[in-house]
Amino acid sequence: MGNDNPRCKGITGEGTQCLNTAVSGSKYCKIHQRKYEDITTKSWWLSMPVTVRVAIIGGIFSVIAAIIALLPRIIDYFEKDKPQFIVENPIVRPDSFIYISVDNDIEIEATNLNIEIDGLLIPGLAKLEITGARPRWSFVPDLSGLPEEYLVDGSHTIRIGVPGEDYMHERQIYFSSQPLITEATITNEDSTASIVGKVASPAQIPIDTIDVNIAFLSLDGTVNRAPVSMTQDVDEEGRIIFKFSAEVHGIPQYEKTDSSYNAPFFAIEAKDRAGNAYKQTASYAKFIAPGSLNFSYGDLADIMVDGYSEPESVITPVVSVKPRVVKDVGDGSPPIVLRVRTIGGNNELYWEVKTKALKSGGFLTTIYRDGEVISSSFLDTYTDEFMLPGMDHEYQLEQTGHNGTLYRSNIAKAGKLATTFNNGTGMEFVLIETGSFSMGMDDYPYYEGHNAPYDERPAHIVEISEAIYMGVTEVTEKQWYSLMKPNSRVSNSRANYPKSRVSWNDIQDYLEKINDQDGDYIYRLPTEAEWEYACLAGLKPIFREPVTLESFDAYYAEFPGEVEPVKSKAPNPWGIFEMLGNVSEWTADWYEEDYYLRSPKINPLGPETGTHRVVRGGSYENRHRANCIGRTWNKPSDSRFEIGFRLVAIPR
Repeated sequence: MGNDNPRCKGITGEGTQCLNTAVSGSKYCKIHQRKYEDITTKSWWLSMPVTVRVAIIGGIFSVIAAIIALLPRIIDYFEKDKPQFIVENPIVRPDSFIYISVDNDIEIEATNLNIEIDGLLIPGLAKLEITGARPRWSFVPDLSGLPEEYLVDGSHTIRIGVPGEDYMHERQIYFSSQPLITEATITNEDSTASIVGKVASPAQIPIDTIDVNIAFLSLDGTVNRAPVSMTQDVDEEGRIIFKFSAEVHGIPQYEKTDSSYNAPFFAIEAKDRAGNAYKQTASYAKFIAPGSLNFSYGDLADIMVDGYSEPESVITPVVSVKPRVVKDVGDGSPPIVLRVRTIGGNNELYWEVKTKALKSGGFLTTIYRDGEVISSSFLDTYTDEFMLPGMDHEYQLEQTGHNGTLYRSNIAKAGKLATTFNNGTGMEFVLIETGSFSMGMDDYPYYEGHNAPYDERPAHIVEISEAIYMGVTEVTEKQWYSLMKPNSRVSNSRANYPKSRVSWNDIQDYLEKINDQDGDYIYRLPTEAEWEYACLAGLKPIFREPVTLESFDAYYAEFPGEVEPVKSKAPNPWGIFEMLGNVSEWTADWYEEDYYLRSPKINPLGPETGTHRVVRGGSYENRHRANCIGRTWNKPSDSRFEIGFRLVAIPR
């Protein structure tokens, strides 16, 4: 049998002989004694040169890599008509706002967004807070009703969608709630101090960053910041740490007798992207003491990690217990009382510490605006000069005590409100900013041995926590009839006289009409506390006897025996006319003789029920009541010649 057997195709050469396996059953070609099946079944792939096969494999992997790289664009192409969202602050504390905005050109008019975290859907959770070309929604995870296991530190999957649509866009967020752990050493030599330390976040989020600020006071009382060098590293235990160093030059020289010697001088603050912080301060005496001054809170050894990974992956840590947060000192008031006033286009913040744990002083105060850190201060005041036009802002403070406890203030609101405005009826209003004052009086200093009337006692602190607009004058005849009897004609001689002989009940009809007409403000009578606060205008009470304050001389000139036109006398320091004298004024409150004994501290509204309403300010007929403290009362149905009213306006 020759070599023409088709199964031996390709096996040629001298002496070649191929056996027909179908006849002989042999599976061998006699040439080189190789197995017949090895030769006859050799594939086209193996028959190629090795270099060709390597090139093909490399090409296939290149194509796969290119497809993977293009996958996001491919997905975007097919989802280009779907809303793409971006989480503006992907690293956040669970008790802070998460801000969401649109990342493509899709227009969304939804006032709420559906939020799904780790598979748990909460419809309509995110609320619209900024409209326009780039709308923004927000929500607070800790206030959303999420179970605790969905709020633990680490990585979480968030899906965002528009109500009524099935599509939801997926993003990654990280919760981080632990205070930073910092170890720092300060070494002094001559007039230079060297600061070396390291800081870490227990949450161990790979994409997180930490900033360190070091500040000290100069001789002129200004705050100086030392340049800080930062490097990220991984320690031998696999923990992500940030090393920092700085030098403070030109340290002031204070004598031991100087009041600044034991006062706060130096502060170190570390903060991560979520707003978690480490803060510590030292007096000048401690700062310049010989040797090293060590600062530490916790221990880096408390941070246990499963191993370090690159930033693309997530480390699951075991962390220490959360620090205690104090928002209430036991009587309903915060440990730090914050107030905000808008003056000259800026928001001025001032605060008072109420807890003994912080009264030793020397604590650096962190200042938050709308949930974001904007500054820190050694002092108890701060001026915010960088407000957004047309927006109201919320402020809060935070201090860290010696034991690591976080003390937080109340949230105080402020905004760029106009200082005055005129409405459609010609009424003028002036802005009355928030503040506290002493309401009532225990005794009259000008009447030795005489107590104040029972219903004006005791003197007590009242806080007006929301700004209001107060009518510059009492409501006039012209303003009254323009709404109540628009077709009637008021003589020019009476147009600017205060509207009197009007009952409290009649005023409710007037309020209904003016509120229906004006869509920008809500009008009402002032509360008794608001009235007294505006009357005092930041000064101490004015009593029955003459005083030397020139700005109030007009109030204590001889009152005429009849009503005068509004603005006949000088205004008080806040620009309000005739709060004393002329006509008495209705307020919103029911009257109760001993109400001051149980009046709440913040925004008191008076008793819930009663038979008489409070009247304030005295009049031309009862000049002995022409002071900011005196209280009188009348039935709501009474209308008297000597009683009128002024309004308060609140922006809608």
